[in-house]
Amino acid sequence: MKKFLLSILCALTIVAVRAQFVVEKQDGTPVAVEGDLHFAKDAAGENWSVGETYDPDLDLSLIGSIEAKSESTDPFAGKTCWVYGVKAPDFPGKENVKSYAPAVDHFPAGEWLRYDYESIGVDFEKQQLTWCDTCGWYDCNKTYEYDKAPDGSMCWAASASNLLHWWLVQNKKYVERYDELYGQPYDFARPSEVYKAPNPGDYASNKSEIFNFFISSFQDRSGWEGGGVNWFISGNSTNISAPFRDPNMENTFHGFFSEVFSPNDVIIEDSRNMSKENFNAMIKRAFTENKAIGFTAYKFVSGGESLHAMTIWGAEFDEEGYVSHIYYCDNNLVDQDANGAAIIRLGITYDENPAIPSMGDVAYTIQLPKPFGGSRRTSLITALVLVDLRQDIWKKALGEVE
Repeated sequence: MKKFLLSILCALTIVAVRAQFVVEKQDGTPVAVEGDLHFAKDAAGENWSVGETYDPDLDLSLIGSIEAKSESTDPFAGKTCWVYGVKAPDFPGKENVKSYAPAVDHFPAGEWLRYDYESIGVDFEKQQLTWCDTCGWYDCNKTYEYDKAPDGSMCWAASASNLLHWWLVQNKKYVERYDELYGQPYDFARPSEVYKAPNPGDYASNKSEIFNFFISSFQDRSGWEGGGVNWFISGNSTNISAPFRDPNMENTFHGFFSEVFSPNDVIIEDSRNMSKENFNAMIKRAFTENKAIGFTAYKFVSGGESLHAMTIWGAEFDEEGYVSHIYYCDNNLVDQDANGAAIIRLGITYDENPAIPSMGDVAYTIQLPKPFGGSRRTSLITALVLVDLRQDIWKKALGEVE
């Protein structure tokens, strides 16, 4: 911020500067001045004031300093952004969404809503966007509580499935061309990119074919969502960590698009550096470079000490250009997702990680403000995964596709 020297200004009759300013009087009182700022002498000829006409409150003899307010030049400042291909409404504000009793179990498709927990005395706030068949985002969920599927530890595979649904749909023309040229070399079909939300009350129905493929291929153990994306496309299983159900599959499965993508092709970018600056830089790059976003958080599940992988489909930015909220899908607790598939709005805050204080402020999730002002739980974000459509590779291999 630029500070003006009043002794110099007082030698002039009128000085005009276009900006936003904060005038601090000598008693410490701040006064905001917007637009064109004039330093002028009044009609009597002896009094100086900030403004086109004399104002005793802004007499220069009473002013200690004048500073220009910083104006953010960040193009993301104050905006809401969505992952490429997603067609969804921005959150319109708590006061502009319909509130539903927590007992309601079916909602309009493609609309924001909130649960009216305060009406039953519960200090909790949850805001969601329901899935619709044209929205372009995906919410694959675990179903072990309903059909005993071996997927209780496969949050990584559920998030990878979300990202792959998006990847296949956004690359649909290339995928169709690939199938025309090469077909499929395996004795099983490639899982469909078609996604459907569970039927009301039947949370195990319409389960993603992609997620089911992961469940049938890997043991119910923790893994890495970025590795799942790589493996499905090119056969590269590096760092997945979950064991194969059939050990031979590690050598016999080379991905569904191995004629175009080699295991060395970079499809995903991941980072464990979740400093405030790097977290925001990666999120912004996803929105500007048409990439999808996976993320991992620590102690995200209440009472749990583990890591949990999920998917981000959009974000809100504050006036300084930092992420203030994310729109994410959680693959746990499908019965708490409106209509069984929902985006959840969640706050983001920045603070020091006591384990790595040298990193400075890092990104945390934080619960939305509660109706009765209760404490808000935070969870450390430990990693981001960006998924690239790699249409440059597609184009080089298959040419222009219309």
